Amino acid sequence: GATGLLRSSMDSIGRAHVYTYDKYGRLIRAVTPSGQLIELEFDLSVKGARVTVTRDGSSPITMLINGARVTTTIGNASSMTALLPDGTVVTRSPWEHHIATETTPYPLLDTPTLANSFPVPGRQLTEIGEELVNSFEWKYFVVKDRAGKIEEVGRKMRVNGQDLLTFKYDAASGTEAVFNLIGMPVLNVTYDPLGRPLRWSPSAPFIPMHLKYDRFGQLEQWSWGDQRGTYSYDKDGRFESVTYADDTKITYSYKDYQQAKPFKISVNGGGTHQLEHDAGGALSAVITPKGHKYLFQLQPSVMHNRFIFSPPLMPRHYYQLLYTDGGKLLASVLPQQAGRVVYSYDNVGRLQYQIYGDGSNEYGYQPETGLLRSIIVRELGYEQRVENKYHAGLIKEQRIRFGPAVTLHQANIRYLYDGHARPRRVQMEINANSIGNYETAYDVTFGTLESVQELKFTKISFNKTVVQDSRKTYIRVTAFDPYGRKVESSLTVRGRLVHRSRYWYDVRNRVSSHFVWRGPGSTETSTNYSYTPVGYLQGVDGIKSWQFRYDDNG
Repeated sequence: GATGLLRSSMDSIGRAHVYTYDKYGRLIRAVTPSGQLIELEFDLSVKGARVTVTRDGSSPITMLINGARVTTTIGNASSMTALLPDGTVVTRSPWEHHIATETTPYPLLDTPTLANSFPVPGRQLTEIGEELVNSFEWKYFVVKDRAGKIEEVGRKMRVNGQDLLTFKYDAASGTEAVFNLIGMPVLNVTYDPLGRPLRWSPSAPFIPMHLKYDRFGQLEQWSWGDQRGTYSYDKDGRFESVTYADDTKITYSYKDYQQAKPFKISVNGGGTHQLEHDAGGALSAVITPKGHKYLFQLQPSVMHNRFIFSPPLMPRHYYQLLYTDGGKLLASVLPQQAGRVVYSYDNVGRLQYQIYGDGSNEYGYQPETGLLRSIIVRELGYEQRVENKYHAGLIKEQRIRFGPAVTLHQANIRYLYDGHARPRRVQMEINANSIGNYETAYDVTFGTLESVQELKFTKISFNKTVVQDSRKTYIRVTAFDPYGRKVESSLTVRGRLVHRSRYWYDVRNRVSSHFVWRGPGSTETSTNYSYTPVGYLQGVDGIKSWQFRYDDNG
């Protein structure tokens, strides 16, 4: 119209949106392709500007904007985000989780006014129930020469008061080094003049990775030890092929120079899959090398959208997914109506019912926070109820009850947390009888899992992990190679080695050999694996040998 406001829009497959505005030019109504009505209401008062969004008269979402503070309310649950005068961003969830992200002036600028105009993250504090559970800080520094020219910039990462990593960037050489808490280098990254990474060099024994780009800035090759991938592009810049270290080549073909999506994919010049797309560019069909056709179709309908998948040879026996314009699943239907699952939502858009066959699941929520309060499962005389209780958003108790026709015992589970809101202890009662507590502990510096009950987890080095009990009657050792792949695992019981496995891999990261030793008195057995040029498992050679053959479709 004369106002220049968008009245309607339609995509290439006919899905249309219609928009309505008030006299001030504000959007007040939108109709989606499935007919869903989205309405916006505005109100201005001393409390601020209020915007309420509803879908078909339900699922209201209200946003109250007061200066730099925005309060979002869904049902009775409210969350808040505010920008403070010093640049700190504060968020508060309905269950009393507070996150404050503080900023600091840009360290490379000497002028205070200019440095404050480009703030960078400085510290993030997380509070649960008014208690600090986590702090994360960046400390920036600049190193200059005698002439005042910047030689090096860096930052230190501090978590809960402990320095963990230090990042240093040398502008002259274009390299960035990462050091651990004791000052040992763990990673070095080299960049080209355009800021693209050329080499990732972790500390020994890990393998460095090299990257190479073409003259247009597209990735041309990567190599990681004996693994590599080489990419090629056509004259229009479209991805054309990738070749791996075992000379496997995947090729993509296009119909003409105007098409941005491939219509054919082939592996080593052999089996070819054809792709078809609809007018909107979405995938509509896949044709296998033997000519079998898989169909995909999206059908807008009244108040929902329907996604249809039709397998080959059975075009009428299709699978269906029904969902709203907002992406919420309404139903999934098996071919010939053999089965379906229906989903229903409450007034604020949360999943409330899940109905399937002879059963159903019902979900209840706390009105003040929106957290899951209960789950009720019913099916052919079976009934189970799970009730959750929370403290500051953390689940503190879970009760499991069964219907009178079910002969299972009731259970109560209580959760205790450490000072960083991580599960520390689980207490359980079954049929009013207490059972042993389930204890967990974490590393003070890194927060990694350190023990579960009597089992302790220890990293002997970067590539070896030991799991053992307090008396060392059970010891499991797992070793990894420089690529992070498991190469050996052993099990020792009461000081006696009872099992050991070793693994070898090919240049495509597939297991090529597997050796197993099953304790004293046994011999080590080996199993070798081979693969087809396309990548399918071809042969297994061991105590028993197997050969696999595939048709053109794989």
